[in-house]
Amino acid sequence: MTYPPSERKQQLHAHFSVPVDFRDEDGDTTTAERRRTVQHEQAEKSGANNEKREVKDVDHIKLHQKAFKKLKDSLAWIPPKCTFSNLKPVIRSSITAWVSLVLFLIPAVDRILGSVSNILLLPVVTACSSGFDRSVAGVVEKEGMNLVVVSASWAWSCLAIKIANLARKDINPNATSEEIFSGQYIEAGPSVVFSIFLFLGTALILFARARLGPGPFVPATSFACLCVDISLTTAPLYPYNNYAIGEAVVRPIVFHAALSLLASVLIFPETVNAQFVKRLKSVMVHLSGAMEKQNGLLRTSPLAEDFNSGTVSALISDAEGALAPLEASARLIKRDLQYGRFNGNDLRELQMFARKLTMRAAGIAHFYNIMDWRRSKFPQPLAPSRGGTPSATPNPTRPPSPSGSQHENSANDSQRGQSSWTASVTSLPKRLQRSGSVLTNNMLRDVLNRSQEHHPVGVFESQYYMNIEKRLQLRHEEVFLENGFKLLATSVQGLLNKISTGMDKIIEWLEQTNTDRLRLIRHTSKPRESRLGELEEALVKLKTAMDEFSNDKRYVILEPYRDILNPLHTSSQVPPHRYLFRAFLYQYHVMRFAEGVHDLLQKMLELDTNRTRKRIWPTVLPLRKILSWSSWGATEGSPRGDDEDPNKIPGIEVKSQDLGAVEPRNPDALPPANMVELFGAHIYVFLSVLGTGNALFGLKAGHVVLLALPSLIAPSAAFAFRHKSVWALFIAQLTMSRYRGDTISAFISRLSSTFFGLGLGLIMWYVSSGSGDGNAYGIAAVGAVVFPVLMFVRLYTPGSPMSMVVFSATVVLVFRHSISVSNLNRRWSVGTGEAVALQRFVLASIGVTASAIFSYLPPSTTIRRYHRTALSTTITEIGYLYCAIISYATTRRELDSQTIINNMTALRSKLRRMRSQTANVGYEISLRGKWPIERYEKVFELQMDLAYHLTHFLSVVDHLEPKWTKAFLLRTRFVDSAFLGDVLAIITMISTALRTGMALPQITPAPLLERFWRDQHGFNILRQNELETDDYGLPRKVTFETLKDEQYMFFSVAVSRAYSIISHLDLLMVATKELVGEQFHIEGIEIPLLHAVDGYAPEWAAQSDSQAGPR
Repeated sequence: MTYPPSERKQQLHAHFSVPVDFRDEDGDTTTAERRRTVQHEQAEKSGANNEKREVKDVDHIKLHQKAFKKLKDSLAWIPPKCTFSNLKPVIRSSITAWVSLVLFLIPAVDRILGSVSNILLLPVVTACSSGFDRSVAGVVEKEGMNLVVVSASWAWSCLAIKIANLARKDINPNATSEEIFSGQYIEAGPSVVFSIFLFLGTALILFARARLGPGPFVPATSFACLCVDISLTTAPLYPYNNYAIGEAVVRPIVFHAALSLLASVLIFPETVNAQFVKRLKSVMVHLSGAMEKQNGLLRTSPLAEDFNSGTVSALISDAEGALAPLEASARLIKRDLQYGRFNGNDLRELQMFARKLTMRAAGIAHFYNIMDWRRSKFPQPLAPSRGGTPSATPNPTRPPSPSGSQHENSANDSQRGQSSWTASVTSLPKRLQRSGSVLTNNMLRDVLNRSQEHHPVGVFESQYYMNIEKRLQLRHEEVFLENGFKLLATSVQGLLNKISTGMDKIIEWLEQTNTDRLRLIRHTSKPRESRLGELEEALVKLKTAMDEFSNDKRYVILEPYRDILNPLHTSSQVPPHRYLFRAFLYQYHVMRFAEGVHDLLQKMLELDTNRTRKRIWPTVLPLRKILSWSSWGATEGSPRGDDEDPNKIPGIEVKSQDLGAVEPRNPDALPPANMVELFGAHIYVFLSVLGTGNALFGLKAGHVVLLALPSLIAPSAAFAFRHKSVWALFIAQLTMSRYRGDTISAFISRLSSTFFGLGLGLIMWYVSSGSGDGNAYGIAAVGAVVFPVLMFVRLYTPGSPMSMVVFSATVVLVFRHSISVSNLNRRWSVGTGEAVALQRFVLASIGVTASAIFSYLPPSTTIRRYHRTALSTTITEIGYLYCAIISYATTRRELDSQTIINNMTALRSKLRRMRSQTANVGYEISLRGKWPIERYEKVFELQMDLAYHLTHFLSVVDHLEPKWTKAFLLRTRFVDSAFLGDVLAIITMISTALRTGMALPQITPAPLLERFWRDQHGFNILRQNELETDDYGLPRKVTFETLKDEQYMFFSVAVSRAYSIISHLDLLMVATKELVGEQFHIEGIEIPLLHAVDGYAPEWAAQSDSQAGPR
């Protein structure tokens, strides 16, 4: 039936408006309910989809935010370097590089530079790699060293050319260039001579680089290698004596030296004087920041969660780090002509004050370390060790450390009676062969798991530490700690404020020191008078605060101990003596810091008063010493001590001997008895030098001359010359290092730097020349734009400085060689642009790969072995310093004191260089397992702390009067031969174990702390458990007036430092056991409990003394 359109529309509307009839299985209709259910399900599904979409959007946003944060963090080093003072060397080096490029574009200049300048790091490259952040004197020293060493290498090459041509049969002075560079005049005899000289030259240069250490020799040795390489690989091509090859290499170096000197003098010149003052200010700024935070930190409870002394410690650490560049400037300031009111000696005295202030600030940081309740007081006895630990150990009674678990304990119990993991692993193949069975994956996994289980170490010592912890337990410890902290803050608040004011005046004085050097006197007289008045005012206020503190304020911390000797006072609320000793420790270092600030202000006031006129000051050193060089002296650049001898500590002076004439003996030979034996002994010593690490490294490194064989053989000589194969040899020499990890790290960094440098070089070339053969104006324009950015990256990018040198040198090499070929029409080249880049990358890859392969050939030395041997050397020197300080305390020879200070400075410098060198240990791939870096880090930290404790120990001994010194030495048993024997035995055992890797005995003289505390008597000065016939004029019973005596404060600080030394030796013994393990196990050994020793009459005093000892 057909409906009209209007009716059809109405029917359709009616049909779709009627609800659909949904029925369930029983026939019931649920139309409305089912519709709502479907709509609800659809809404939920839509909402779920929207939620998923929103979650994905949030994830994408978080991912972008994370990437942005990572990019921001990676570029965080840029804003701090964008100051005008930091941009000065960038501008100076950019202008120098651009001028070098423009001069090179002139054909006449290129002809003067020589025919082989396309292989040399021309002035543009050397401008990138020379580091124009030095002062004028630094540039003179570095460039002078470059010229001297490169000239010596040229002389060596000339000698090789002369001797080689004596063996030449065909001599033809009229040979053409085509004949020469085709290689037809190469002969076997001269090639052998050249190869020998190349081998010896490389070995000597790299030996010198390793022996002399970081300094101006490093770039000089690199240029020397380049000169020898080019001369001795090109000379075999010539059928006559061509000594001008080396001259063509030296000439661009001379050109660059002159340009560098002009730039350092004319473009933002910086004298050593100004550089020294700037770096001294950097040290003072960090120290001032640390002292300003003292009052706020002391007002915070040490038990609070927000108590954090890390900021203060970081500022003090930064100040100590700033001393290294300051020392580099101080070394040059003695060699520099200066203009101004102050000479080199004046500024050197200021440097001494900076050293003292930094060391005294380190003592303040130590106080916060011992007050930190989060730190562990004693070593954890259940730390893992390597196999070599005895198979059975007594059950520990001390609770396990937080890192321990029941699984580990059960694993250790299940392993009792079994052999070490080393034996299990090595005997695995024999068991497989005997049984003939095949282990499944689960069985192999079980074997590996058992091989990684270790017996605990330090269990024997843990029994003593458990007893010591019981002695230290106090019911009111938190109350004592907080009250003592409040009293300490009250006592030093005024003095700290005046110290901060004095530090601000010091910084202000340093900022204005060199501002008037180029002004007239009449313009500067009034500001100088104003500075004098401000210095005098700050000096008077600081002196007043110091006197008030010494005579009144410092007694505030004694209030809890006022009734200490009252027989009727039986309360246990009196804190034991260790809390007072800690407060004395902080007060002592604050006093010493205030004295240092006072002396520095006084010195500045004296200089401002006496040095009123500006003048030219001559050099401090005589001429013969200006040209001298101290090995491992402080220099510009990285503080790393690459290739340093682990058996020596540079800067250590001759050790003073005690107990008569003591010296090591040769166990294999008696002293020489006649001239023949004496001569033989000297010959033996001379020949033994060839067996040292540096000499063996030099001999092995010399073998990289195998890469020069294509240049010494006739069939391949033309190919090698055309493709500049000498670059592979030079890169190999540049990459070679004494330690495998450093070489592999250099392999990766050189390769990546070369790759990215080639990319930027190609961009520069094609932007400047397009598809043409190069345009001088375009080249100059591109250099003017790129060089500032390149120099900024070269000077300030974090990471390896040599990587940035290789990157910048590669950029300019590609750019420059393309110019040389296209614009100047040089022959014997592969082309321009990508052809040059490909050539450079292939040669660099060959060079770094060869050096990496040679690093694995014997004798192969690893950073792992170096670090362990160096730690053995440093702990031995710590033993010498300990004995020297005890000897000085008994003799008081001033010369010995200065020697000890110099040796401790050298020791700390050695330890800092060791820490930086471990950065590349991860590149040493070992199939035996991972390097236990955490354990070595613990040993290193303990040795560094010991070095600081010995320094502060010497400082406080200097302030003790002789009678107090004798009482201190008796109380601490530092003159007890039996106790000293145990101390020195511990040091010797640790040193031997680290050097040889031999496991330590399970039972040793450690812990020394138990015997150190055995005869201590709380507040008493003299030992009470023995009948002393002499009291040295000191009170046997301590009174309140005794506590107020300044000598008693020095005495207590000395006791605290002695405790720190002994406790750190115990910690070091356990840390060493974690490295090497234990041996010589004995069953059934009982450890006696420690009993409290009665101190004096009051009952509470004996209780306090049982809990005594600075923590």
